[in-house]
Amino acid sequence: MQLNVARLCLDCQEIHEEDRCPVCTSEAFAFMTRWVKIDAPPTRVSPQEKSPRRSSKVDSYTKLLNPQPQRSAAARWLRKGGIVVAVGYLARWGWQIANAQDRTSKEGLKNDRS
Repeated sequence: MQLNVARLCLDCQEIHEEDRCPVCTSEAFAFMTRWVKIDAPPTRVSPQEKSPRRSSKVDSYTKLLNPQPQRSAAARWLRKGGIVVAVGYLARWGWQIANAQDRTSKEGLKNDRS
């Protein structure tokens, strides 16, 4: 039973939490908090209010677990650009091979007809 809802029956001195006393059905009661003081409930800390010390610890552990340094934006752009250029050259090379095979097959058909 929560202390903030506990009631003391003034007739039979039973502690309950209903509107009427379950023993004598009296409606005369007083809340227990009149005599017993309760502390304020603990407040929860939201994730935005975490201490800076906590976030620095998390950053330290993250760096330990992921030892690769973060690349700069320019390095990422160069890497992605290099990949695009390599894919372009591979596509061109594949296109040239396909055209060469197509030409040889056409020349073979011309020789067969002659």
